[in-house]
Amino acid sequence: MLKKILRHFYRLISSKLNEFRYRSMLRFNPPILPNKFILNTWNRSEWPDYQCWIDSNSINTVQEWKRANRQCQAFDGSLAISIVTPVFNTRVDVLRECILSVRYQTSPYWQLILVDDGSTDKNTLSVLNSRLCDDPRIYVIFNGKKGSGISAASNRGITEASGDYIAFLDHDDRLATDAIQRFYDALMMNPAIDILYSDRDMISTGNRRFMHLMKPDWSPETLLSGNYLFHFMCYRKQLINKVGGLRSDYDGSQDYDLILRCSDHHPVVKHIPRVLYHWRQCELSVSLDENAKSYAFDAGIRALEDTLERRNIKATVIENKALWRGNYQLQFDSVATPSVKEIIIDSLSSITDFSGTKQPLFFHDAAYHTENAQSVSELAVWLSVEDVGIVCGKCISPENTIIYGGAVMKSDGNVLFPYRGEVVTEPGYMAITQIVHNISVPDYNCFLVQPALWAVLGGFDTVYQSFAYQVYDLALRAAAKGWRVVYNPRSVFVCDTIPEVFTKQNSDQKRFCEKWSKWLDKGDPFYNPNLSEQSICYEVHCP
Repeated sequence: MLKKILRHFYRLISSKLNEFRYRSMLRFNPPILPNKFILNTWNRSEWPDYQCWIDSNSINTVQEWKRANRQCQAFDGSLAISIVTPVFNTRVDVLRECILSVRYQTSPYWQLILVDDGSTDKNTLSVLNSRLCDDPRIYVIFNGKKGSGISAASNRGITEASGDYIAFLDHDDRLATDAIQRFYDALMMNPAIDILYSDRDMISTGNRRFMHLMKPDWSPETLLSGNYLFHFMCYRKQLINKVGGLRSDYDGSQDYDLILRCSDHHPVVKHIPRVLYHWRQCELSVSLDENAKSYAFDAGIRALEDTLERRNIKATVIENKALWRGNYQLQFDSVATPSVKEIIIDSLSSITDFSGTKQPLFFHDAAYHTENAQSVSELAVWLSVEDVGIVCGKCISPENTIIYGGAVMKSDGNVLFPYRGEVVTEPGYMAITQIVHNISVPDYNCFLVQPALWAVLGGFDTVYQSFAYQVYDLALRAAAKGWRVVYNPRSVFVCDTIPEVFTKQNSDQKRFCEKWSKWLDKGDPFYNPNLSEQSICYEVHCP
């Protein structure tokens, strides 16, 4: 009890000190404004459709920047975000842009810690010693003659940070001008948040924005297929210290190793669906040449292997050779053929009466297994992962086109089937058809259910007359109880035709929308609100 009281007073005093410090800084160091030329240059895209989106979703004028800045002045400054940036022989022009992107923040409540890791380039050192860093919120650390590596340099910055939260910015990248403000808003709304992340795009060699990555909300199984989160990441400092900071043995994938270890502690994670980070293509960068730093992907495999060992998941990590580097897949150890009760979807009475310890496998009689035992096993092994309640696989046509490669629940209660009709080798946006990832609703034509989930939920709600909506309702009820749905493309089924199990769809859709209206209004958590619900190819939504 005494410890809790002391911890409360410590946090209260710290917040008041932060408030006093930042308000004092602002009194003598007014913010610097980006000019029209900077905003126009930094917000140019190589892609016309993305340019349309940028024009509607970015701060494009000085007047917009000023309005956002005035909103920030209403905050008390009691919460601080420290940005840690290791520096090593950085090209002068991109380092200047990196630092300016922090100084141009609409929110004044930040600290930038630049940790020079033994740079030998005189031009890089001159920038770190220039007036550009002449701001009391910028702290430059010179780490010595010999470089210690990105993890060690980052840990040095974390140690010196005074903020409650730690954000990571690479020395050649840029932040959106409202990045800190968006994170600050989220933290003020929910102080329990432990980790925040945003969407991101890339800066081409011509200094233009492109290659957007509109991410899903927190997706634990997607994370096991690769680091879909990195850039822009922000952690509660206490959480980073709790896991022991970054580990030098995993340099190159130190960010992946960190999020995997932090996720072991069941953190509160918040996704900000805004493009707040711009990842630059440059020489010897993974963003331009994935083989430039091959060691990074080896480190990623080791980080994931460590995670499986910690969680007692019996599987081997291999790189997915059919995709670009950084995509991994789990090959579970050999297990006996699971005890499965197959239920054909043509007799709902047999489904509602189901009970027992066998895993119920529901499938339409038009679907058949390419390799029965293997496909079923590939589904069943994922039910061994904690809190995974429903698993489905990939469904293809005899002509090798995609029938089901994941699904998105639209706001009107209909379902979007990404890349339906495309060739089976089409990876899609974020390789979505080819990697294990979390979804909200499974393929109602073939899926496997955790018996414990079935027992808790009591089976399907037969108020729906169509089987499809019975399945969708079951999946959302499962999610409300903390269970997750997984899509596994390694489990492949073939359908002669696309089966239709809908009956009286309109009345069921209306009933479903009324019951799940709040969930539908928020949007499918595994589909980004910046993407169009009308496109099967993950195109940005431009009003």
